Amino acid sequence: MSIALVVRLSYAYSANIPQSSVMQGILIVTALHCWKGFMQPLVVQCVTIPVTLLESPLFQVYILKKAATGSLARPWKEESPFAA
Repeated sequence: MSIALVVRLSYAYSANIPQSSVMQGILIVTALHCWKGFMQPLVVQCVTIPVTLLESPLFQVYILKKAATGSLARPWKEESPFAA
C-alpha cells in the first residue's frame, strides 16, 4: 500500500480531529498582524502550532511511528478545552 493511500485513508477516518482550527488561528493572527501590526499573536502561534502538531495522535502514530495503543488507539476523541 502506498504512503499517499495510507495518508488519505487515515485522514478520511480521522475527520473528527479539528484540523481546521489550526488554519483558522493562522488566518486570524495573520489578519491581525497585517491590519493592526500586532506582533505578540504571531510569536504565540509560532510556539503553539508545533506543540499542537506534536500532540496530535495522527502525527504521533504516522510520523513518529508510535504504537497505536492506549490514548493513541482509534477512534481518537476530540479534546475540548471547555470540558470539565
